[in-house]
Amino acid sequence: MRILIVGYSFRDAHVNEIIARGVRENGLKLFIIDPKPPTQLRSQLASGGYGDIWEGVHAYVSRPVSEAFGRSGRGNMQSGEALQIRRAFYRGIYE
Repeated sequence: MRILIVGYSFRDAHVNEIIARGVRENGLKLFIIDPKPPTQLRSQLASGGYGDIWEGVHAYVSRPVSEAFGRSGRGNMQSGEALQIRRAFYRGIYE
């Protein structure tokens, strides 16, 4: 099980509990795109009692979506982080 999380603040207790349970009981893998540094999210989760969520993080892009998945006149331009999260997310599905 995998989930790509974009723009979620992790400040909703009932959603956090569902995500944490998925990590603990089902091996849920999280792929997060969030402009705040991963250390900040990790601290936030730990202080809120949801450190289990961090254990499920497999990839993290720490820049705004527009920068990670921006466009230019030459077509799609993806940051190195975005390419890594894409490869990690699909690993094992299409191989």
